[in-house]
Amino acid sequence: MSEYKRQAIEIIDRLNQENRIDYRDYCDIHDRLNEIETLRDRDEELEELWEQFADIPVDPKTECIEAPFMGWGVGGQPGGNLALVRPAAQ
Repeated sequence: MSEYKRQAIEIIDRLNQENRIDYRDYCDIHDRLNEIETLRDRDEELEELWEQFADIPVDPKTECIEAPFMGWGVGGQPGGNLALVRPAAQ
């Protein structure tokens, strides 16, 4: 849990304990805070998908995939033009 999320939960808990916030609002805010994904978690998931996609052969002339990937069949162009979504070479 990020420091900011932890602080937000502490604040909302204190407001609830001090009866300074309606209980229904407290529950809504608390529930939404618990649903927040950190950017780091989301980035890790995206990095994992890129690693999986990197193993898929792509025809450089047509930019079509040469093996099925996440629901796209052979010859598909995930995201349209792959040149627009392919990460820069490192």
